[in-house]
Amino acid sequence: MHAKTFWILATCSAMGILSIGCKQGQKAHAVQSEAADTEPPYVMVYMSRSYCYGKCPVYRVEIFTDGTIDYIGEANVPRIGHFRARLSREEVDALRQKIHEVGFWDFAPSYPDDGTIITDLPTTTIQVRIGDMMKKVLDKHGAPRALKEFEVYVERLLENRKWTAVSSDQ
Repeated sequence: MHAKTFWILATCSAMGILSIGCKQGQKAHAVQSEAADTEPPYVMVYMSRSYCYGKCPVYRVEIFTDGTIDYIGEANVPRIGHFRARLSREEVDALRQKIHEVGFWDFAPSYPDDGTIITDLPTTTIQVRIGDMMKKVLDKHGAPRALKEFEVYVERLLENRKWTAVSSDQ
């Protein structure tokens, strides 16, 4: 067998193996996506705002991977009590993307990160979980702009929803 013929056959064989590998990889990805869709929903984003010496909004919200939003308003908010609404699949995917865009995993655990405390300001707590990764960030004041923008993004997801009151036995 000539060297040229050998390399042509070797190249064609390798391309065939890679093609099979790619198809199997696509199948594996599809199975993984289906598994993610059948995984029980869990809280992907938790955010709360605490009391301050004034009229700060006090609430907590949990956004689940299936789009369910659980909201509990406590003070200085339009809805007091426990309410539920939904996000679309596209909105959940966009939220997941936003978590990565703002670099959530790179934020410090607490702001300010120098230990300065101003007692009359509210604290925003955000906890994010995606799969096995989880991170909690406390924002008292002085947080980076990207974290503040993420907080606003989450708040905007709460706007213009069809909220349903949740009874205390649910």
